[in-house]
Amino acid sequence: MSSANASCPRCGQAFHCGAADTEPCPCGTFTLSAATTQALRAQFNSCLCMRCLAQLQITPQIPTHITDKKKPAQS
Repeated sequence: MSSANASCPRCGQAFHCGAADTEPCPCGTFTLSAATTQALRAQFNSCLCMRCLAQLQITPQIPTHITDKKKPAQS
């Protein structure tokens, strides 16, 4: 994600995305199942907030609230 100030595509909550920070992003501390990770990558173009990642770590599920569906690449 390129924006430090982001909106979670799963819940809509504003959050700070640390992917471009010099320190490791805190989202790297979460361990999600391979199936959950694959589903998230297929459905979202951007990072999820820490709250959603924490929920998915505790209760893995396929996201149902999608506001930022991944769009096909344009040629």
